[in-house]
Amino acid sequence: MRGIGALALAGAASTALVLAGGVPAMAADTPVQFEIGAGTLTISAPAALVDFGTVAAGTTSVGGLLGPVVVTDNAGGATAWIATVASTAFVNGASTIPASDITYTPGTASTTGGVTLAVPVAGTLGAALIAQQTTAVTGTNTATWNPNLTVAIPVGVTTGVYAATVTHSVA
Repeated sequence: MRGIGALALAGAASTALVLAGGVPAMAADTPVQFEIGAGTLTISAPAALVDFGTVAAGTTSVGGLLGPVVVTDNAGGATAWIATVASTAFVNGASTIPASDITYTPGTASTTGGVTLAVPVAGTLGAALIAQQTTAVTGTNTATWNPNLTVAIPVGVTTGVYAATVTHSVA
């Protein structure tokens, strides 16, 4: 009987030791890991036709908002990115309005995640223009802006529908 009592007392003592945070008689460690893979850097812009409407002959400019442009940076790193914009000339078959007569005003972007943007600068689209540019990047982020496009209409162009393509890129 005395052996059973001593054994019960020893069992209770080792249980109390384990419950009190002591070292258990046996332990098994399991290493655990995961990986966050690098994602992609993408840009989206309205794909539907943006129609600035009809203006009277002799009007000197026409324009409006293009709709939201969104850069999504899921690369998850600290690599800077630059969004650029370019345009073809506006053509109606008989007359051409050169891309250098198109002014692009990016406006301030709203952002999410770890990104800081430089102050955007308006410019003409005679050559590719920086629309938005990062000054600091940490992890995933987005930037969204709604640019304004203004087309200077030269004297002497013919009446009719003029069309061009504005292209946004990011790298």
